[in-house]
Amino acid sequence: MSIRSILLGLCGSLAAWVVFCPGEAAAQSEAAFPGWNVGYSLPPTWFVRQTVGRLHVLGSDSEAGGVFLAPGLYEDFDDVRADLEVLAQLAQLIGAPVEGPTDTMIAGSPGVVAVYAAQSRSGERLRARLLATFSPYGTGVVALGMVKPDQFWYFQQTLDRIVASVRIGKPDIQESSVAAAAGTWAAYRAGKPPPVVSADDWSGVKDVFEFDGQGLYAWKSSIYLSAEVRGKADDPALIRDETDAGAYTVIAGRLILKGRRGQRAMDLSIEDGRMVVGTATYFRRP
Repeated sequence: MSIRSILLGLCGSLAAWVVFCPGEAAAQSEAAFPGWNVGYSLPPTWFVRQTVGRLHVLGSDSEAGGVFLAPGLYEDFDDVRADLEVLAQLAQLIGAPVEGPTDTMIAGSPGVVAVYAAQSRSGERLRARLLATFSPYGTGVVALGMVKPDQFWYFQQTLDRIVASVRIGKPDIQESSVAAAAGTWAAYRAGKPPPVVSADDWSGVKDVFEFDGQGLYAWKSSIYLSAEVRGKADDPALIRDETDAGAYTVIAGRLILKGRRGQRAMDLSIEDGRMVVGTATYFRRP
């Protein structure tokens, strides 16, 4: 699940979460992301308010501010940027960097830091601090903390302590599932393939995934497939946002896609020529 789909399930506006949401749990000292082999420490009074997919939403009953923390296939700031842009759009935030992004070292690991001046849809001014730390395994952790500007100095020290405590091990990649995904998979408008499906018949198809079984994927929508059949698949105006491609892996039973649109993480199951990705069902094509 990407930050895009995660935020759709969060309350109201981002400002409500980072400043006004009431507490829901006791303070914790440690938290972790199973499968990613990522753990971190929480300061006193802080706890995980909500866990959705690969995202932890952190808060405190007695301290202002809130933190979004997520592991991912992050190797540099460009990987982080795609998710950050989606987050800002869906939270309806308008912002601009006031510091960085700057390469740095965080607890002995390479990282990046940036500070943003932001404004919510209600016109409330916020200050955001982004920290990301990268591992030698092609994974990393990104943290985005937000608070009112007059509380930023103290809050950033708390955020820095959280990120400095992050421990990243080699992820538990489910290699058998990566290999089992090899092939072409189609989702159909009718919910299932027609009685006879040929390799050249794409009628009734909503979208298609192609996996190479070794970590690369491509996605095509019905619009792109139609354009391809008509020989117009190279028309940017026609197929804009209708394709994607990049790397994939499977961690903790979830399909992780790292494409041009950022990262998505969805529950995955493959059985008898049927692949369920999140809430969508795909069938293996000839």
